[in-house]
Amino acid sequence: MRSLSKITLCLTAFLMVGTIASVSAAFNYAAYGAETSEKELTFQVALFDWEGSEVLPDNVQGEDHQTLIDLILNSEAGLNTSGSYLNQQIDDRKSSFWGWDTYGSMDVYDATQMASIFKTETSGLTFLLEFPKNDKNTQYLYTTSVDLGESGYLSDQKNNIPTGRNVYAVYRTILKWNSETGKWEAQKSELGYAESAWYDNNLLGSWVAKCPSFDPDTWQAGKQGTSSSNSVYTYVGQHTTAYVDSITEVAWYDLTPSEAGTRTVSSYNLDCTIKITNANGKTVYATSNIIKDADGKDMVSVSWNASGNTKYYIQISGDTSMRFTVS
Repeated sequence: MRSLSKITLCLTAFLMVGTIASVSAAFNYAAYGAETSEKELTFQVALFDWEGSEVLPDNVQGEDHQTLIDLILNSEAGLNTSGSYLNQQIDDRKSSFWGWDTYGSMDVYDATQMASIFKTETSGLTFLLEFPKNDKNTQYLYTTSVDLGESGYLSDQKNNIPTGRNVYAVYRTILKWNSETGKWEAQKSELGYAESAWYDNNLLGSWVAKCPSFDPDTWQAGKQGTSSSNSVYTYVGQHTTAYVDSITEVAWYDLTPSEAGTRTVSSYNLDCTIKITNANGKTVYATSNIIKDADGKDMVSVSWNASGNTKYYIQISGDTSMRFTVS
């Protein structure tokens, strides 16, 4: 999400955990094939060893879920810091007239303050915390790299994933209170999905200010995009990453353009192959080729003449993480 709807976290300022190794390294940051800048960082690396932590993506710039979770727990503004900004917001939500049981990085009233505290390469992620009223020792932390859309006021409201369609992938991490250490700890992470919904804002709720989010009550563990029957919603203008378990696995997305015209799906991952099929998922309209972009850089791309309000399937395979753009 953009400035009002995505949290950015500061690895260099806040990364702390019980078992650590200190290292110094140079990183090249690139925004999906765009301009690259080099930064010299000295930081501490946390060991992520809770159940399911290995399923969390961490190899795409801006989409390091493990680091995001650790910072939400252990940074100066995190859950394990008494009186932190995050804890203050959660307390305010709990004690409000509405008694909300969620708090997220898309919160329109707090996003600016949160962004000023957290700055990072996890800027491609959004989080939602759920704190059940009937279990004070458990919280659920949902993280996703899906661009949910922009926050808006009154008529200026837009969500990228239509209400009722699933947001995928959404990772849920169970956080448990450890009474012996006096800290929140990650216990288990799972891959899943949840229905697109509007976030519950404070004050006038979601009537005046609407923020694209998802409904944690609808979250289910499991995979989507394994076939045409559970394909992942995509739209013209989306930049997203397909994560699969093997290079032979196919990720399925469905696209229904509102207008006729030439549509293109492209990726700078040269290992992937992109196919466009019709509504039955069988007839191939086009298959990707390696071409050069405007700057002479190699990319995988496929284009076709799409009809308006017609469903097409995008099938992408060849690697375990594939960043692509629909235009």
